[in-house]
Amino acid sequence: MWRSVRSAPFLMLVLCCTAMALITGSAVGQTSFSGASSSSSMPLGLQGTGAWVSPGFSTLGWVVSQAGPGLPWHYVYSLGVPGCNISQFIVQTSPDFSLNDITNVSGQFSSYTVGTFTPGSSFPNLPGQIYGVLVTTSGPGGQFAFDSPRVPVWGDFYAQGTNSADSVRNVGFGQPNPDVPPANGALNNSKLLVPDTVAVPDANTAVLALFGLLPAFLVRRRRRTT
Repeated sequence: MWRSVRSAPFLMLVLCCTAMALITGSAVGQTSFSGASSSSSMPLGLQGTGAWVSPGFSTLGWVVSQAGPGLPWHYVYSLGVPGCNISQFIVQTSPDFSLNDITNVSGQFSSYTVGTFTPGSSFPNLPGQIYGVLVTTSGPGGQFAFDSPRVPVWGDFYAQGTNSADSVRNVGFGQPNPDVPPANGALNNSKLLVPDTVAVPDANTAVLALFGLLPAFLVRRRRRTT
């Protein structure tokens, strides 16, 4: 009995069922996370300089969603500030993130790029170096949205005003990013969701990889039984 259950045909059936589950699963099961931070609510989620934090306040919201397993993640960031317009803002990403990891870009902005940004004349209030997506815009509020295969993790954010005195960032900027699964809200009221190093595995690729392991497994099994 046990020999027949562990036979190659039975294993093939199990693998086929698993493959079908992977394929059909990619069409269902939307996942979505959202959060927001403010420089006015207690405990503070944002901090900064100038009129953006006193006497006014700034707000940052984000929504990260995936229509189904194996599909790209959709990232939406919305920033609102008082007084002086936004000049540019940065969303942290993993160091190997590139422009190739961004598609279907939309929102209120004039340009965007990816790179390493350091404190200086362009970012006079930036507390430390950050690698990520730099978005250039001009207005008291704006939205930047894009698709990416990179999964969401916790990270940092920084924005600079057209008036160099105005800036805002998440309270936990520069602190180690916790290895904690994504969730709704701001992690410890100090971190937001940003794109990570790991890419979403395509369901068809996963199936091919699964069947690619089958011949090697059967050969090894045959050697053990001979």
